Amino acid sequence: MTTIVKFPLWPILAWLQCCFALSLALSFSAVASDQTTLRAGDALYLSLPGESTLNITMPIKRNGKLLLPEVGEVYLQGLTLIEATEKVKTQLEEVLHDLSAFELILKERRLIISVLGYVKKPGNIDLPPGSGIQAAITLAQGLIPGAQLDKMQVRRDGKVLTFDYKYYLDSGDSSKLPQLLSLDTIFVPASSLMGNVQVDFDAKYVSQNASGSDHQGVQVMGEVLNPGQFDWNENLTLFDLLTRAGGPNNKANLAGVKILSRDDKGNVTSRIFDMATFIEQGGALASIPQLQPKDTVIVPMVSQAKNDEKSNWLQQSAEESIYVMGEVTAPGRYLFNNRMHFLDILAAAKGPNDKADINNIRITHRNGKTSKVTHLNLGKYFETGDDSLLPKVTTGDVIYLPNKNRLLANDHHDKTVRVLGAVNTQGRYRLNGSMTILDLLAQAGGLSSTALASNIVVVNGAPCQAQGEAECLSNVSNFDLIDFSESGDFSQLPRLSSGDTVYVLHKQDSTWNRVLDGIQDTVSVLSVLKILGGG
Repeated sequence: MTTIVKFPLWPILAWLQCCFALSLALSFSAVASDQTTLRAGDALYLSLPGESTLNITMPIKRNGKLLLPEVGEVYLQGLTLIEATEKVKTQLEEVLHDLSAFELILKERRLIISVLGYVKKPGNIDLPPGSGIQAAITLAQGLIPGAQLDKMQVRRDGKVLTFDYKYYLDSGDSSKLPQLLSLDTIFVPASSLMGNVQVDFDAKYVSQNASGSDHQGVQVMGEVLNPGQFDWNENLTLFDLLTRAGGPNNKANLAGVKILSRDDKGNVTSRIFDMATFIEQGGALASIPQLQPKDTVIVPMVSQAKNDEKSNWLQQSAEESIYVMGEVTAPGRYLFNNRMHFLDILAAAKGPNDKADINNIRITHRNGKTSKVTHLNLGKYFETGDDSLLPKVTTGDVIYLPNKNRLLANDHHDKTVRVLGAVNTQGRYRLNGSMTILDLLAQAGGLSSTALASNIVVVNGAPCQAQGEAECLSNVSNFDLIDFSESGDFSQLPRLSSGDTVYVLHKQDSTWNRVLDGIQDTVSVLSVLKILGGG
């Protein structure tokens, strides 16, 4: 018969717990002495045999405090281990009575570090004691391409320690790297190669000796994919530089690439290079501007002005522009080069709108000292295709398309024909070489119901200004519209010129007062009476 003896388990468990605590105390005793100063990141073991709420490992947090069970936080940073033990015992006496066997043991020292800036995973990390800069960066998953290696920083107690991490990577000499302390912050800045806009960085655009340092370089601005500063060397060409900057984007105006150079006295000179023409037609390599340290290359934007987006064309350089105003779809200031002509500029402004008077376009040519105005009948060009009618324009010129419904009172009388009398719309009308009296009467809305169509008076007024009364009689003629409508003989149509007056008599006219009121400024009363037969 087997006899089973039962023993209570708690004495055995208590004995094992005491043995384990003793072994921990012996192993931790080699880590630190009673005079060791505690800091953030230290792992402390709270030992009190028989107390279930203790016998745990707790870290000192970044704020220097230790979280005690059932008591709360107690500040320990900067205290020695023996001072911290007494302070913790004082706090625990509020909830525990027998603390004679209590021990506070420094189990492990850890480094609490912040890694910020151009790393893949910025944030807080903790490291074993003795860890260095490379271990911290590795735990932050490494650097982002474009980090400035030669000016990395360790920030500690309000001070900044700058170090050259690239030198360490090149030489393996860790003596130049600062030793890390708990609560240090490692900051990795972006290289000046990155410019002011976050873009994907491609290391192949950086020269072999590039470290992201701020030594003499060349700046690229404007319409390129990767603007920024790039290292200069004596073999660097303008094309090399733009390649490093990722090349021009789809808004770039390569015809007006600008290079700003600064001399030792701080004076700046500007050069313009027509890269578009060079790419299309070729040229001498000597014509490509040579780059110097501290040069700035600006790739401007092609103007894309709209009626309600004037800020776009205001950014366009006035020295390289031509102006298009008046009745066009997109008035504004447009980039111009010697490969463009009048129709290119008009097309850039999206052409005349439906209010434009294309027969009276004006172009103001400015050469910086004087101005000259030419006129263009674009309608005639469209009829004939004669390129000689198109004016040559250049930078600084102003192209103006007037409104075809503008007040004719603004026009000089020598450039218009007056239509008076029994028409639906009396007034001044512009005359071009292809118009006849029929076209003119149509523009005036046709004859009214009271018109005497058989007796239309045409006064050629321009010669009369210099001739006597008798001579003016030969410049006044009658036109019988009824007779013309029956014969269809176009030879009967009177010749019209600018400055003429056309008067359509009313049927009830007997004294010709209306005729006299309308045209007495052109010919004398006597002349009209003689032509029309008098009273």
